[in-house]
Amino acid sequence: MAACPPLARSRNDVRPPAGANPKTPAWAQKDYVLKNWIKEERQRRRNFLADQVLEPNEPRPEYLKPGKAKKLWFAIRKPFWNALWPLNEAMNYRLFHGIYAVRRCVTVFLLPMWLTHYVIKYHVATVPGSIQIQKAPIYPGDKDKVKA
Repeated sequence: MAACPPLARSRNDVRPPAGANPKTPAWAQKDYVLKNWIKEERQRRRNFLADQVLEPNEPRPEYLKPGKAKKLWFAIRKPFWNALWPLNEAMNYRLFHGIYAVRRCVTVFLLPMWLTHYVIKYHVATVPGSIQIQKAPIYPGDKDKVKA
């Protein structure tokens, strides 16, 4: 696969600086097409950002609409958040990161493991013969002898 030419990259470090009237980079000064493309790209981004603002009469998706359950959850969570926030700032914002990591660990690892254990122990294991817990004893004279 051929390497990309240096101007074909779309990395942040080669893009022109943002602002009201930014200068065209030195590598694009003599290129008429690229100079116009940069202006068009800036205008395209401005238009895109302007389109992101919703008017008051525009419909909003369901997940953005305020709901009673969401308000209740925030009301329950707010006192804990306010109580822990100074401690979180003192710990350089690591407390909430740790809380979210523990929550993720519990929901991804601990709960599925416990649920699997519960189902096997109380639903699968209660069926006779479904799980063999120990080996059958071998007595002298049995046909199947284990080599020691």
